[in-house]
Amino acid sequence: MSPLSQYILTILHPMPPPRSLPSPQALRLLLEREQDNEFIDLLSNEFIDLLATALQGSPVSKKNILSGWRLYLKWVREEGRGVLTADLAQAEAYAAWLKVKYEAPATLNNRLTHVRKLYGLLAEVGLWQGDAFTSVHGQVNPADLRRPVYTDAEIEKLLEVARPKERVLILLGASLGLTGPEVLRLRFEDFLENDHELRVAGRSVNLQCSPQLMLALQEVRRQQGEQPLYAVQASGLVYDFEDDQALRAAVFDLCRRAHVLYKAWMALRNHAGIQLLRETGDAKATAQQLGIGGRQALNPTVRLARKEG
Repeated sequence: MSPLSQYILTILHPMPPPRSLPSPQALRLLLEREQDNEFIDLLSNEFIDLLATALQGSPVSKKNILSGWRLYLKWVREEGRGVLTADLAQAEAYAAWLKVKYEAPATLNNRLTHVRKLYGLLAEVGLWQGDAFTSVHGQVNPADLRRPVYTDAEIEKLLEVARPKERVLILLGASLGLTGPEVLRLRFEDFLENDHELRVAGRSVNLQCSPQLMLALQEVRRQQGEQPLYAVQASGLVYDFEDDQALRAAVFDLCRRAHVLYKAWMALRNHAGIQLLRETGDAKATAQQLGIGGRQALNPTVRLARKEG
């Protein structure tokens, strides 16, 4: 390969910066000194801070991993166990403790992943040769169990206390299954046929608006100063949310007032998917309305619909 080619490859695919690993002697010393209860919390923090210098990834990811490490070290101390003497029995005991502490399989599995990361780094610096945690598994976490959904009763509560624009917002998600970005881009001009239909960019079909949504939208139009008799039509963006965070904040505030547990926007889309499956029994048509890839992507929603009855 010519020098020029090597230079171009270096520019296009730069090598990641070398990762510095902490001193194994310092790590071992801190772990051994943890037997002194007077300094145990301080030493745990020093150990974690030192080992964390080898972590890569986003700040949020690092924060979660460090939280998992602190949890594990606390458990090790309280159980009178050791970090460098961990065996399969210790790994299984920790996994069993996590199952009691955390109801959500995803959280349990993440905590085990954090510990595997800990021992992976200890192995890199030569302080660990075992594989205890690699053979310990968490809990199966099916996609349908990971998908939040607002129940019919929760949607009713939200609509009861919602202001007109909030009512339209909830129905756009819970009835039509719009995504957050689609709501942010939504314009009054996208509603067609006297609000009977909604045209959404990227969807192969126009969405049919429910009578409930049409009534709520008419109220919003009146608030916007629309006067059909004088040919004054509402126009422009329906919502002035700056971003997804502002959209989520609006839903959160409504949930607070309605005394409904806040869930992600996807929970509204999942509700729409369940409703469509109940009404039509047609998975293909439901996937088309929701704008998702196909039956396989819809399978978790299908299972949710079956469980919801």
